[in-house]
Amino acid sequence: MRWSAHLLVLSVFLAGCSYSNGERQGAFPTAERQADGTIVYREPKRDGSTAVAIVGTPFFAVFKAVTCVATVVVAAPTAGVIALTDRSDKHRMRQSLDDGVGENCGGPYYLRG
Repeated sequence: MRWSAHLLVLSVFLAGCSYSNGERQGAFPTAERQADGTIVYREPKRDGSTAVAIVGTPFFAVFKAVTCVATVVVAAPTAGVIALTDRSDKHRMRQSLDDGVGENCGGPYYLRG
């Protein structure tokens, strides 16, 4: 019973992470008044993207974390070796390493719906 409660709470938290603020607002039917006074109702998009985002988020987070760690494991010693050289483009090479780590480690660790 205890595991069921934990799984339910985790599912609720993951569902909350599956939408951005703009997407969350678009999840409900909307009504727009046209210039001629008529009202047009629009239904939200109903596809499987939300389900894929909820189920895929844990996998995506693990894969992204592993990629981040692997990038740092390669980039840190490389930066040390570059710092020991007398190359004229050390700053550019270090910036390239920093950009790569930022690209692989930064950003959201959840899938967007």
